[in-house]
Amino acid sequence: MLGISNITAEHGKALCASIKSMDHLKILALSSISEDGILNLQSISSPPQFLEHIILRGRLEELPNWIPKLQNLVTLGLYFSGLEEDPLKHLLPLPNLTNLFLNQGYDGEELHFEEGGFRKLKKLTLKKLDRLKMMKIDKGALPLLEQLEIGQCPKLKEVPSGIQHLENLKTLDFSEVPRNFLLGMQPDGGKDYWIVKKVPTIRFRYRLKENDIKYTSSVTQICRSVCKGESWRTNGHAVSMKDKV
Repeated sequence: MLGISNITAEHGKALCASIKSMDHLKILALSSISEDGILNLQSISSPPQFLEHIILRGRLEELPNWIPKLQNLVTLGLYFSGLEEDPLKHLLPLPNLTNLFLNQGYDGEELHFEEGGFRKLKKLTLKKLDRLKMMKIDKGALPLLEQLEIGQCPKLKEVPSGIQHLENLKTLDFSEVPRNFLLGMQPDGGKDYWIVKKVPTIRFRYRLKENDIKYTSSVTQICRSVCKGESWRTNGHAVSMKDKV
């Protein structure tokens, strides 16, 4: 395992040279000196082929071109990367990718999971993608996905189309989604209810003062409470979902 923090752009070439020489490296975790600090990682022409887990925290001018070459990669986490180009088309060839985390990792307006792509992915987390407006999942994409988490994407106004195709999806997690996004999933007339009705568990997280409160229930119960303006109670805390959504 190699873990390094407080990296500056000037460290890039020396760092890449060191990584290139670590033939048996399996876990790589790199963090820039700040959220806006640049991680310069393009100079790895031949990456360690046994890499299984990569976590990158910091700005990336583009997705490192050696990542799609990693046939054994299981986990990829991109935090604060701010990629302007959709990274999915570059990650599509990864045959063993199981976990993908994008947290402020993409600055574009659309994510498209194409048919036949990400055949082993089981967990997908998308958070704080401030410009994301649309997410599309083709039939035949993400066939093994079990958990999908979407949070704090203020411009994403509708439930992603294609969720209905995810036959193995067990859990949907939503964090601080807009009110209309939630109401679209109500069972009595919600225009997006048909997309999520087969998902066994749907969970919602909202910020209440300084604490995060997680509400777990069926979409039917949650949406009915929202529509009626009722308070939803859990662990002794109550919040008006009508006010908080």
